[in-house]
Amino acid sequence: MNAIHLLRFLHMGNTDQCYVATEKKPTVRVLCRLPDQLECLKTLATGENHRLVTLTIKKAIDCADLRRKNETLICIVYCLHLVQNQELRNAIYQMLPDILVTQDDFLLFAYYNKFYSLNRTGYSRGLRNAIAKWYNLKTPEELCDMIARRSVINKWSHKDVIQMAHPKIQDPQKVLIVKSTFQSGPLTLKNAENDNGVAEMTSYQRLLLIIEFKNLKDPAKAVEMIQKYNIPYAYIPTHMWPHRQVWEALLPSMTYPELLEAIPRLTAMKMLKPSDSLSKKYCSALSNMETLRNSKMHPISVFAFLQLYRSKRRYPEKFK
Repeated sequence: MNAIHLLRFLHMGNTDQCYVATEKKPTVRVLCRLPDQLECLKTLATGENHRLVTLTIKKAIDCADLRRKNETLICIVYCLHLVQNQELRNAIYQMLPDILVTQDDFLLFAYYNKFYSLNRTGYSRGLRNAIAKWYNLKTPEELCDMIARRSVINKWSHKDVIQMAHPKIQDPQKVLIVKSTFQSGPLTLKNAENDNGVAEMTSYQRLLLIIEFKNLKDPAKAVEMIQKYNIPYAYIPTHMWPHRQVWEALLPSMTYPELLEAIPRLTAMKMLKPSDSLSKKYCSALSNMETLRNSKMHPISVFAFLQLYRSKRRYPEKFK
């Protein structure tokens, strides 16, 4: 029965016999109540049954159709902090780098880990080793992309995780990429000019190029760099958003989800008026069926955005 309750929570979002249709970020009140629903984990973790917990969680993550990211990560953190079984913790530490596939999973795990850490100020040795392994498994190109995006999820960024975990990164190029999170853009560029050993580090050179682009003030220069170096939409700084020529240069390289994501932003800045040239080019990009097919977006996702736009909202939830 405990295993059934765990499966229900991982795949249905509730231990009862009801399905939570939409996966939303739990509120603080919900997070405080969840441990009462997951008492089944403490029972399953006794003795040799702890192997069943790790297998169930791993199976839930590998299931693409019924995967619920928030519930899965909450179960993992619950096992690390609220279940008194060292063998289970060690098993989760071993599988953690493989479970946290994307950057969003990684930073969301950091948030839940802090929430359920019972006022602990630091990370355990096992968790520090798991985080170090996660960084070392990433290629320099992947790490460059993640650091360049400066992603923040629930007020957690790579800078916060690195300050807590102090991971030992082996690749010198990755060390420089991670070090840039603790420096301003101009300081990173200045230090790179005085270091002759970074000339052959292609990923770090790409990061320096993105930092230089983000610190530009001239939109004409930004357009030139977008066209020359194929800089994607994710790296556009906020002070470049009001410039039409920047968006016109971006359109050919934007994916369909990015095109949809930018519509409310451009509408709020009154840049998609019917008479504007940008509106016509944007409609042409949205009508490109090849871009839509390459995105592999589900029709329901497109319909959900349409309903959101019709309601004149930018975010599906009440709060950003």
